[in-house]
Amino acid sequence: MEIKLAKTAGFCTGVQRAMNILLDTARRGKPPIYTFGPLIHNPQVIALLERRGIVALSDPESAPCGTLIIRAHGIAPKTRQFLKKKGFKLCDATCPHVAQVQSIVKSHSRNGYDIIIIGDKGHAEVAGILGFAEDRGVVVSSLAEVDLLSLGDKICVVAQTTQNIEDFQQITDRILSRFPQAKIFNTICSSTQKRQDEAMQIAHQVEAMVIVGGKNSANTVRLANMVRSIPKPTFHIEVPSELPIKELEKFDRIGVTAGASTPNWIIEGVVEKLNSIKQRKAHFLIRWLLQTLGFLDRSDLFVALGAFSISYAASLLQGIRPDFPLLIIPALYVFAMYLFNHLMDRHDFEGCGPSRLCGLSRYTILRLGMAMVSVVLALSLSLHLGFYPFLFLLLASIAGIIYSIPLIPHRWQVYVQFRRLKDIPASKDMFLAASWASVTVIIPLLYGVDSVSIHTVVCFIFVATLVFIRSVLQDIRNIQADRIVGRETLPIIIGQKRIELLLFAISLPALALLIAAGYFGWTTSVSYALTLCILFAWIFLLLSHYSALPKGVLSKLIIDSNFILSGLVAMFWNIFLYRS
Repeated sequence: MEIKLAKTAGFCTGVQRAMNILLDTARRGKPPIYTFGPLIHNPQVIALLERRGIVALSDPESAPCGTLIIRAHGIAPKTRQFLKKKGFKLCDATCPHVAQVQSIVKSHSRNGYDIIIIGDKGHAEVAGILGFAEDRGVVVSSLAEVDLLSLGDKICVVAQTTQNIEDFQQITDRILSRFPQAKIFNTICSSTQKRQDEAMQIAHQVEAMVIVGGKNSANTVRLANMVRSIPKPTFHIEVPSELPIKELEKFDRIGVTAGASTPNWIIEGVVEKLNSIKQRKAHFLIRWLLQTLGFLDRSDLFVALGAFSISYAASLLQGIRPDFPLLIIPALYVFAMYLFNHLMDRHDFEGCGPSRLCGLSRYTILRLGMAMVSVVLALSLSLHLGFYPFLFLLLASIAGIIYSIPLIPHRWQVYVQFRRLKDIPASKDMFLAASWASVTVIIPLLYGVDSVSIHTVVCFIFVATLVFIRSVLQDIRNIQADRIVGRETLPIIIGQKRIELLLFAISLPALALLIAAGYFGWTTSVSYALTLCILFAWIFLLLSHYSALPKGVLSKLIIDSNFILSGLVAMFWNIFLYRS
């Protein structure tokens, strides 16, 4: 089965901007915080916002005053005046494209033009635009309604920004046939045009289409209707669980697109579920391989294997014999900490991505038991290495556990901003880099070396750099979900473009350090081979920058594979080329 995912699927710039304004306001402002109507037509996102105390306000009359976000659809001038008189602090998240339409209508209405708005009657955006027409506006949505119009000589025509392009063309042609003097403004948003064009293009290449988005979303419903008109089997769903598996199994080529208010994690969940159908049709060996990789990711065993591999590389880099305890202890530690912290994350991410975290409630006891067993095994093995390795790992384990546990009582949150270490902005990426580097570098140091030397520093920087890049790339993948649940990761704080430049700026000295370490003999010559891992990380950065990383589990596995690469490269170098 071939799955074609539209590049334009998901949040448009206007919705993304409105969401960012809302979440920034929620982070900095004081409650209560409202949106004037649902921010977007997506029940899953609305439910998540309500969990954060952000309420979609339908009746301003009865609500206590607070901060009120004007959504991307915009509002009429009289509505704005009313809300201000009520005492609401308004925060305008009107889409710039919608604001441009409002400006056109406002200026022409004041110059005596009758206004025709091509759009859906009753839609929030249309109602807002109509308010700028000052009783000179009329909404039409069909050719028949154009035939009933009785207007003056001066006519201005605009469109709802998410209108169907073909419908707009047909209606404007009819308007011009009746009112040749009419001024036509094609105010359909360019992202809407691209989304519709791509949906139709994909629909002609596949056997069936899946349209993802809210059932009340006008632009999503319009996408579905356009594809059905080809005609083409079309399935409009809101969440992955609504996919009709048995019906979709009949098709070999399926296209996927989504409305402007559909978050990335829902789209990724749909693609993952379609891939599960794809696996059923694949050859047995391919199906087994894909299922195994999926299991390794969901169980956190893949990242534990990565810790094992990078520990092997770190030992060789320092000139330490890679004894099994030095490799398995970091793997067990990382496995346990990831299991535990993902269990703590499951409530934060309930209802949104990553999809792997949404089903953890079913295996809570099993995962908690596995985490405890892993910690005990790691501590037992470290005790055989000596008291100091044991003490260090014990402290690292305690730090890893308390990272996600509330340390401040809820009633004190008025005085203390952060209840958990995890709540400190950007703490996750730095904590992960420090913890991985510590258990892979410091424990072997405490076991076999009397003092810190230059090769210890080089090795620590190498491991910390790879882990930091991996962690931030995962943050970029999950940026929408993190923003909605209130996480302040580095990509959210400083922006995706800046963080990508920062990652490159950090990795470049690490690359130079590895080359210098091998040349001057600060470390073993394995350092030359490990430069491939830095170059591999740059490839990930480029793919992320151009949004070329695959969706879902495969993306995570590809990013995590850099740890596996470090072990494989080090092993190859050790067997065939190693010279200390």
